[in-house]
Amino acid sequence: MENKGPGLAVLLSVLIALTWITSILRFYVRYFILKAFWIDDWLMAITLASNTFWHIDQLIGIHYGVGRHMKDLTLPQIHTALAMFWGSELGYIATTTLLKLALGTLILRVAMDRTHILIIRIVMVVSTVYGVAFFFVAMFQCHPISDFWNKLDTGNTCIAGRIISDLTYTHSAISVISDWILVALPIQIIMASYLDRRSKILAVCTVAFGAIGSTATIVRIPVIKILDSSKADFLYTCVNLVVFSSVEGGVGLIAGNVVTLRPLFKSLSNLATSRSQGETKHTENRTSESRTVDVDVEDCSQKSLAPTEKHRENSTDTSVDVVDQ
Repeated sequence: MENKGPGLAVLLSVLIALTWITSILRFYVRYFILKAFWIDDWLMAITLASNTFWHIDQLIGIHYGVGRHMKDLTLPQIHTALAMFWGSELGYIATTTLLKLALGTLILRVAMDRTHILIIRIVMVVSTVYGVAFFFVAMFQCHPISDFWNKLDTGNTCIAGRIISDLTYTHSAISVISDWILVALPIQIIMASYLDRRSKILAVCTVAFGAIGSTATIVRIPVIKILDSSKADFLYTCVNLVVFSSVEGGVGLIAGNVVTLRPLFKSLSNLATSRSQGETKHTENRTSESRTVDVDVEDCSQKSLAPTEKHRENSTDTSVDVVDQ
């Protein structure tokens, strides 16, 4: 019985772990090192919650049949798995919309050029407005909502799959354009900054890492067409769509966290340098103490040797006197 579910579950588990690890590090940097927690941090925390619920929803869907052929499932399993897929659609839209908002807010705090600020605000408004509208369209695409998962033939009670797929294509196009703008502008800001060359290279590489999420969006576009197909074997054919959607959201969240960790890396570097210097100083002190001890021993040896040599001279003089006599 063919099953793509386990591999998908591993991917989702890894993404959940990495997003939480990088988020905790980000919050540690902001709260304990920089002593500040800004709006973009709160937005990223909400994005993390949305991403986590979305991935957990997908894991539940895998348990009930996502990744398997529908002919191998019972009707209750199919209904539950389709309900989880409906929830994952909403989770994907919510997570990517919040992520654009959080990243835009972060870049606005460091942008100085008016043109850059205007472009970022336009990106934030467009992606947010379309994301919110698309969220509610996806939520109420069937009437009643439960028909999405309770009926395999939903032609009379749901919006046509072609319309949903067209809206998804538009959402993907907006996401790709927004992602590349939110990657390109920070790189330009970094290159114009007063950072040293090494720091610039590291910062640019970190920001460019976010382009991987955009690449996943581009790769995802061709598989959107399954939304316009029948539900004959939907739970099996939707796996590629789920994979690329999850990578897009997860990698974007990870990249958004990693770009804020420079103070942590700097603190660790300073700590390592201070420890190295401390060990070097300790070694030098021990060497100095050793040399001092050697000098003291040598002085003591010379002092103890002096009476002995004098005693030998006296003894020699006495021997000569006895011979002469």
